[in-house]
Amino acid sequence: MTWLGPLVAASGTIIGATGVSREVTQERRLEEAHASEGTERASVADALGRLDPSLGLDELANKIAAEVTALEGVDDAAIIAFGPGTLTYFLSMAGLGLPLETGRALPPARGVYLRERAEKGPWVERWVPRAADGGYGLSLEAAGLRATAYVPLRRGESPLGLLAVGSRDPGGAQILERWMSALAEFGHLTTALIGPSLSTRQLADVVREELLDIVEQGAFSSVYQPIVGLPDRSAVAFEAFTRFHDGSQPDRRFIEAESVGMGLRLEAATLTVALAALPLMPTGAALAINVSPAMILERRILKRLLDPIREPIILEVTEHRPIQDYEAVRQALWDLPGTVGLAIDDAGAGFASLRHVIELRPEYVKLDRGLIAGLDRDYARRAVVAGMVQFARTAGCALIAEGVETEAEHEALLDLGVEYGQGYLYAWPSQLEKP
Repeated sequence: MTWLGPLVAASGTIIGATGVSREVTQERRLEEAHASEGTERASVADALGRLDPSLGLDELANKIAAEVTALEGVDDAAIIAFGPGTLTYFLSMAGLGLPLETGRALPPARGVYLRERAEKGPWVERWVPRAADGGYGLSLEAAGLRATAYVPLRRGESPLGLLAVGSRDPGGAQILERWMSALAEFGHLTTALIGPSLSTRQLADVVREELLDIVEQGAFSSVYQPIVGLPDRSAVAFEAFTRFHDGSQPDRRFIEAESVGMGLRLEAATLTVALAALPLMPTGAALAINVSPAMILERRILKRLLDPIREPIILEVTEHRPIQDYEAVRQALWDLPGTVGLAIDDAGAGFASLRHVIELRPEYVKLDRGLIAGLDRDYARRAVVAGMVQFARTAGCALIAEGVETEAEHEALLDLGVEYGQGYLYAWPSQLEKP
């Protein structure tokens, strides 16, 4: 830019002009960049004001993607999640109709590429179909995609996924480069809003995949512990316990399965294995299997498993699984074969088990180890067990003492009138062998 001024002689006559030149191109660029940055921050701030953090993960992710498409020159936006293994899928999608679907997995080669590239930070690339992507890349090119930008959603050391945007403009790469500051802001916003929920879902996905492998590979087995008549210590039943081949705690595995919607599937698989040992059972001995109220209420699985069985079966229900509708449970139990009995587990561990007894009227009530330990020298425990004996007689059921470990505990139970016992004193859980 040049400023001109008159050159004046002493007489006052203008005899020429002077000029001063100043290079302002860089200054204008800085001013434009500053204005652009202000616009970008305003766009993100406006988006934040329109987003409701209380929404569920999927709905919130969809709304974030929709907000990103409001940027000029951005035609499509998506949030890509990194699942277990190499699974990479679209968590949300917004735009003008690319041939993509929410929940759809990306081709494995594309997923691996995005995961590896995400470790290096944000980037922009012209859309060029890669041979490894097959029809996926060609279909997006045919739909008009010209450039894409990616911002890693990082929470902790590894990215959870990507904020991905696309442009169909021939100069799309330059447009997306210009918006990278705003996209980075949207990336931070996305991580803050959905990062915790996405982390939880991804952990659940990992757990689900692990459990699916366990079920499909049959990576578990059953061991059996006898329940004995206390007077002569003869086995009247055997309780089945699940053991996972990787050494994981059974209680933890079943809790994990429930948390990811696989509770019934894992339970059905382990029950099938437990029941397979029936031909090895001593004649007349019952098989006791642990079942959840959810399994009883589902009805079809238990009926399918138990209808062909003529041997006596005892279903053990623990207080650790709540029962909301006792009438529904009673109806479901009545539909099972007549050879099936009911036991309430862990009586004495809490009030819920006593309510189970009152509402369901089982044939057996199992006394928790907490009542049995040191029974021979603890008068308070003796008083509680004596009360349970009277309660059982009135209710018309038999008591099974769990966790009997010493001769003194055995003798004390006999003195109090408990009929049956189970514990390391009599036998450790083990595989059944052919008679």
